[in-house]
Amino acid sequence: MFAHVDMQQQNRLIRRGVEHLIEFALGSDESAGELRRVAGTHGRQGLNVAPELYSLWVDTLMETVRMHDPEANDDVEAAWRVVLRGGIDLIVAGY
Repeated sequence: MFAHVDMQQQNRLIRRGVEHLIEFALGSDESAGELRRVAGTHGRQGLNVAPELYSLWVDTLMETVRMHDPEANDDVEAAWRVVLRGGIDLIVAGY
């Protein structure tokens, strides 16, 4: 899926996407709109990112957090997963 993708741009998009997931969990209407937009671009009619790939993405993000945050532990990971869940559910619902 990333064979012809500008990875610097992709990294910026992922960073902003994570920010929107966090802001959505805090109640941001703007981030809700952005996540709905992502749902449209990543859904069946767009990039066709299968819903089951999002759990793999979250797992990989959690591995990255553990690699780079010396204070990461099971509680930190659980908190991340709670924060991400609502936004991920919103994206997957758009599939």
